[in-house]
Amino acid sequence: MPGSEEKPAKGASKIVGDYELFATIGKGGMGSVYKARQISTGRVVAFKVLPPSNAERPDLVGRFRREVRILLGLEHENIVRGIDSGRVGNLHYLVMEYVEGKSVSAALTREGHFDDKETLRIMFDVARALAYAHSKGLIHRDVKPQNILMDPDGVIKLCDLGLARAEADTGFTMVGTKLGTPKYMSPEQVAGSRSIDARADVYSLGATAYHMLSGSVPYDAASGTVIMAKQVSGQLTPVRQMVPDAGPGLAAVIELCLEKKPEDRYQSMAELCADLRLIASGKPPEKAKVDPAAAPARKADRVGRSARGRGRKRSRGVLIVLAAILAAGAWALFWGPLKEYGDAVKERLLPGSGETK
Repeated sequence: MPGSEEKPAKGASKIVGDYELFATIGKGGMGSVYKARQISTGRVVAFKVLPPSNAERPDLVGRFRREVRILLGLEHENIVRGIDSGRVGNLHYLVMEYVEGKSVSAALTREGHFDDKETLRIMFDVARALAYAHSKGLIHRDVKPQNILMDPDGVIKLCDLGLARAEADTGFTMVGTKLGTPKYMSPEQVAGSRSIDARADVYSLGATAYHMLSGSVPYDAASGTVIMAKQVSGQLTPVRQMVPDAGPGLAAVIELCLEKKPEDRYQSMAELCADLRLIASGKPPEKAKVDPAAAPARKADRVGRSARGRGRKRSRGVLIVLAAILAAGAWALFWGPLKEYGDAVKERLLPGSGETK
């Protein structure tokens, strides 16, 4: 499921209630995820378990139960579906649909980056999923390539709502508490703001799209602390400086998502989806303003490539002519003596045949 190599569960398979656990397919701060089989139905599922050591902490148990309630209450084609939950002894578990495939993170590790079309497609599907979650009053707060799955048919699934919370629940995150992943975290999350809203997910999706398109995260450093500082005050390298051939519209959309202040970004996923639809139809985005210099630069790029192409064609033409001249010279050098030798042979075999009529 999540793009990590499957590892056998300790002690081969393990039975937990109605589920047989086979292999570990993911591990994080909120528990481990196993590939499992529901014994009563035979279907393959993803089985998430809160570690027993965390079961003694009311805050972590509460967060796990919150994820269970959230996931079981959502139904969207681009969100991993919750199936069941329960407790066996001190094991709290959540059962989800099993997505055969890989994570966007695993795909990036293998491929380096995606082209405009694939970046746009994934970004749009995740934005749709988040728009649905936001309509239910939920903020994901940890959108990143590791939490976006791709099945063999290319269907995109958003997963891991372990940090999600109700938008109205301003007391869940205390000031100074930073929840999320530094490389994709919004500036307001870094600051530990109590007023995190849907625009934090807009930022994280923008950071994810930047990574997908360029192959690099917007801000990087050796430590998470430095990365978070850059999220707040760092200067973003423009998308088209990283990827000169990127579409100006898509670049503008990603950069608008990554504005430092929430009020300067898209104000909702609906707005973001609207601009992505326009780009997909070949039109410029409405909310994201394309730099007037961007389109001519792209045209100049094409002209430059075309000119280089013409230059290469001219070079090939010169080489062909040069090759022909050399070949002609070689032929003359070779044919002259050969013709003289041939005429002499003919004269010997057929006297008088060397005379030209």
